[in-house]
Amino acid sequence: MPKIPNMIVVDDHLIFRQGLVAVIKVEDIANVIGEASDGLEQIRIHKVMIETILPGLHIDK
Repeated sequence: MPKIPNMIVVDDHLIFRQGLVAVIKVEDIANVIGEASDGLEQIRIHKVMIETILPGLHIDK
């Protein structure tokens, strides 16, 4: 059985972030080890699911 990755969910919309965390936990997709509302709150982890435009962080596609 593959190891379940650790994940921090980052999104500036609180309700969306809470819903996403709930789905990730129910579906046993990852261990949610934290949440952040902007790019500056991130820490080193295995995987990050992130919105592409957040206050403090912009990612070009």
